[in-house]
Amino acid sequence: MFNPLLEHHLAELGIDPAKPHTEEQWHKLLAKISDIYTDYQSAEIDLRQSEMLYEDLYNSTWRQAQELSLL
Repeated sequence: MFNPLLEHHLAELGIDPAKPHTEEQWHKLLAKISDIYTDYQSAEIDLRQSEMLYEDLYNSTWRQAQELSLL
């Protein structure tokens, strides 16, 4: 038995894990893996940008709070 997510992707591609795979099926599977990896990289970049924006917002808010406490 495979990982449920892998089984889902294999089913999407019409690949039966119990049977030997053709060269075309291997190419489809590799293309799918490449797409998933590319999506992962994009999501990671988006997350890093969000973290940077959150950090800027936090620092700005902290500075404003310090300024207000001095007044």
